[in-house]
Amino acid sequence: MVSKKESCDNKKNLPTFIKSLKDPRSKKGKRHELYVVVIIAIMAIMNEYLSFRAFEDYAEHNKNDFYKIFKLNKKRLPKRDTFRRVFQQIDFEEINDIFKNWALQELNLTLEDWISYDGKAIKNTLPKESHPLITLVSFFAQKSKKVILQGKVKHKSNEIWSAPLKVDT
Repeated sequence: MVSKKESCDNKKNLPTFIKSLKDPRSKKGKRHELYVVVIIAIMAIMNEYLSFRAFEDYAEHNKNDFYKIFKLNKKRLPKRDTFRRVFQQIDFEEINDIFKNWALQELNLTLEDWISYDGKAIKNTLPKESHPLITLVSFFAQKSKKVILQGKVKHKSNEIWSAPLKVDT
């Protein structure tokens, strides 16, 4: 008989997936590992801290836990400027693929699961000259209440036409 712990060992957790994310920052002056910055931001968002300043506040409020979890020897956590720089430079397609691969291993769809999808435009994320408007489409499993896929679609296009492409990927 396989123990519960052994059966879970086949799955990779989200931090393990995020560790594979390519770090776009230069090596000089880098104080925090990329996965630490991203995981703290994800945890902050899950707790309704939604700005870079709020990410910093969340990290500060939970600093003792983060020191233990990430085994930080410098006892220094990312500040809002670090969060801002990281999220301006991360490759969206790469982090989206990481999320998709992690979510798909966690997903157990049944025949009773309804899949809904919707598209949204993200406005004012970055200046227009440095980054065009991003339009996302997300797929959501109703019964398990999980986002199963998401991706960008061409601006001003209809997200309905992206459905067959997104389901196949």
